[in-house]
Amino acid sequence: MTRRPKLLLLAGYFPPVRISSGSIRPWNLARCLIDLGWDVTVVTPKISIWDLSNLDNVECIKNDIEKMGIRMIYTDHLLKCLAPWRYKLPQGKLFWFFGGVLRVVTRSLGIQNWIGWVPSALHACRKLKPADVDVILATGAPFWGFEVAYRLSKRLNKPYIMDYRDLWTNNPWSPINRKWVMKQERKLLKKSAAVTIVSPISGTVLENKYGITGKVFTITNGYDINDIQNIQAKSFDHFSIIFSGSLISAKMTLATIFRVLRTIKQKERTPKWKFHYFGVNTDVVKNEIAEWGLQKDSVIHGNCPRKEVLSYAKGASLNVVLSSDAGVPTIEDKGVIPGKIFELIGMEASILSIVPKGSAVESVLTEVGVKSFSHDEVEKIANFIVECMNGHEIKVINKEKYSWETLSKKFDQLLRSVM
Repeated sequence: MTRRPKLLLLAGYFPPVRISSGSIRPWNLARCLIDLGWDVTVVTPKISIWDLSNLDNVECIKNDIEKMGIRMIYTDHLLKCLAPWRYKLPQGKLFWFFGGVLRVVTRSLGIQNWIGWVPSALHACRKLKPADVDVILATGAPFWGFEVAYRLSKRLNKPYIMDYRDLWTNNPWSPINRKWVMKQERKLLKKSAAVTIVSPISGTVLENKYGITGKVFTITNGYDINDIQNIQAKSFDHFSIIFSGSLISAKMTLATIFRVLRTIKQKERTPKWKFHYFGVNTDVVKNEIAEWGLQKDSVIHGNCPRKEVLSYAKGASLNVVLSSDAGVPTIEDKGVIPGKIFELIGMEASILSIVPKGSAVESVLTEVGVKSFSHDEVEKIANFIVECMNGHEIKVINKEKYSWETLSKKFDQLLRSVM
């Protein structure tokens, strides 16, 4: 009988933690690689440290992990006070005071709030022996997971791969200009066996900055057919326009879609319609809605369970996909691909894409038959929405390319090649 290769997967986020693609990507990698003949061990913070608002379907996920045969190494997480919005923390005033001081100091030094996971993860993995691991894969963010991979690689004498979901020091939302951090990234990239990234444009940024041509492989995010096939589409009594996700000041706002909706509102004889928002930025969205005079035309749902959001998305008349709406997008802006678009593709949901010309999102959606608009094409977007209100259908094609069953085969080939 052929020996099954052994993967050590380092994931700062893993179900039942509900942090967008931060959890979804490692979950699907583990699930699919097991089907492709791998033994998978996941290293991740223990469930009990997370704030309940960041957890979803805990007992069901625990059962799924056991059924799939994923071996778990649960870790502690020192310095949780650097990210109090994520974790269960003491409520004492003294604790919050010193935690606040520490957050200010670490931010001023360019230290990311996951630094406390490094000693905790290394301690949890202290009993691992070389025979327990063939290759190490760290997915980031958190980017400190790459440092954990590097140190385990040295101790166990095994290769490691760095899996970028987003750029690290060149992240368009929060770039890091600290020389010591860039030096650390350069070292980790140089020592790695390979690098995977979700966007070819972002891959080019890495290659040009660090001179690692030939080492970077693009493997996008995707959708899990088993996860979405049983999603029941939500029924609406109106034309429903949905946006779900987080917003980032200046770089990612809803200004364009609200400008479009106000234009539509001024048109005559359009069917009844409403805009729906799902996400954590409820106060920001509420204020934007008021600024554009769309209070009666909008519904704010807040941060809902993922399955509920997918149900709304599947039944929606249009799902809005946005990336950067910066005036002149940088190459880093153009490389961003929101993870949620792949679930929309998998469900064959109706998509309205408003993204920069030449962006990675536009390329992906073009491949599946979805047209994209730029942020300055307000009248064109408004006319397109009205066409959809009057019966125009958006058909998704070639979706199989972005299933995790397809994508995991690329990972399988890469992992085996570096063993």
